[in-house]
Amino acid sequence: MTTTAEFAADLVARHRADVLARHNRPWTPSLTPATDLGYECERRIVYHRVKPDAAKPVDEGLAHLFAEGDVHQRDVRAKLAELGAEVLEAERNFRDERLEITGTIDGRLEVPNGGRPRRVPLEIKSTSGAPPADEAAWRASESSLLRRYYAQLTAYMFLAN
Repeated sequence: MTTTAEFAADLVARHRADVLARHNRPWTPSLTPATDLGYECERRIVYHRVKPDAAKPVDEGLAHLFAEGDVHQRDVRAKLAELGAEVLEAERNFRDERLEITGTIDGRLEVPNGGRPRRVPLEIKSTSGAPPADEAAWRASESSLLRRYYAQLTAYMFLAN
């Protein structure tokens, strides 16, 4: 007979294995991911592209952060829909062969544009703390993570029209 503690431990172990399996797949890029473009170290970007097998595997903590991000994205999309803003083209992949860049846009929002609506890329990120208040604050941010987000979204805006 299984005890409650054994049952709970088994659930946790299966969850941990599932999260690692979903977020730790081998990957050989043929194009540079837009998420890499914000790194200050160009050597890191090159190595990620030409020697991806040398990268450190995703550890359990990072895999759980990715899984939490997936949950956060669903919540943000649901909240936007509740507020009347429909997220279009969710999780749309794109490739720019000329620039050798690839990415996945979390979605697009249709925004007013002088009487002619325009679809703009939406990138959903979960962060802790207060975000920068405006574009200048994003650019001047001391957080390399926030600077990478800004670079990623800029690439998406450029490549997604």
